[in-house]
Amino acid sequence: MLILFGRGRRYQNLLLCIGIAGIIWYAVMYLLTSTGYIRHYPYLFNKGLPFYYLIGPCFYLYIRGTIYPQYTSFRKIDLLHLLVTIPAICSIMPYCLLDDVGQQYVVDQIAKDQNYSFSGAKYVVGIWHWFTWPLTALIYTVLQYHLIKNAAISASLTQKSKKWMYGITMICLITFGMILTLNLAVLFDKTSAAIILNSSKMIVFLALCFLTLGGAFFVNPNFIYGHFVLNGENIAHTDSSTVQEKPLSKQSLFKEEVTPILPDFELIDHLEAYLSKSKIYLETGLTLSKLAVAADIPSYKLSELLNTYYEQNFNAYVNVWRIKYIVQRLEIGDHKFLTLEALANEAGFTSRNSFFTAFKKQMGLSPSAYIGTLKLKTA
Repeated sequence: MLILFGRGRRYQNLLLCIGIAGIIWYAVMYLLTSTGYIRHYPYLFNKGLPFYYLIGPCFYLYIRGTIYPQYTSFRKIDLLHLLVTIPAICSIMPYCLLDDVGQQYVVDQIAKDQNYSFSGAKYVVGIWHWFTWPLTALIYTVLQYHLIKNAAISASLTQKSKKWMYGITMICLITFGMILTLNLAVLFDKTSAAIILNSSKMIVFLALCFLTLGGAFFVNPNFIYGHFVLNGENIAHTDSSTVQEKPLSKQSLFKEEVTPILPDFELIDHLEAYLSKSKIYLETGLTLSKLAVAADIPSYKLSELLNTYYEQNFNAYVNVWRIKYIVQRLEIGDHKFLTLEALANEAGFTSRNSFFTAFKKQMGLSPSAYIGTLKLKTA
């Protein structure tokens, strides 16, 4: 979904997808290997090692692009970060080139004895990979920490942004540190490998780290969709083609001038035209998601538009249209035939109090007082 709906953030979202995919693959392969079910999926074994090496670099590049807009597009120099996967690709090739019978034999051996994964056998990746890839991820996470620290010193991040980025970085440090500790524990005590891999307290702690890492993105989706606060202004990353790179001096490396992006007036016109024509705002219980689908606007773009351009939440914005509708009905004299409660229900309000509050907030008068002004005009 990140790739399909990212539009202007495709490169950033690709980095995030690879990092998340690496963690998911590690967790799935760990479960399959430790339970012995890997025997049913020989085609999956030994395939994820290059992804593991990319977790650290991808999170680092993602955070860098989140802080500095000039890094949101692909740069050829970023290919250097892929070099860490070369040893991993070389190590998995012997197994990948085996026929089906050979691969089945290898996974059967692992299902019988988990120590076989750490035996250094020809068709199993080298033992050294089990501590080099988490160590590589730790190094990139430390670099990520310094990146955030320098940006924080330059005052280019809000307090909320700093806390979130520091939090993600600390979770990554703990996660990769636990993976490294777990792998080293197995390497130094292979006789207890089954116990360590299946019932160690480290496994429970590692699972909590994975859960927390996912939760960090869940509670802050703005960092996925590209809308965050920089230098006290709302910034939404646009397509990389609109970002012009500037030569960076040492002084400007960690402090960039960010030009606020103009609202999407075409999208604004589309939304208002749709609301005027369809009158969908009259539906009771209308939600942002339902409006987004009906108006053919991505939910995150609609939410971003309401927050940044209209400076209102969804309910307040819809109430503006409902009150506008009721005012039109009052001006043509419908209050003579219908009660205010009936008009409010027709407009989509679910209670008398919510209607009166919204009306007074928008019009500065209660509905009854507003009707009084209409009577004075016609008198």
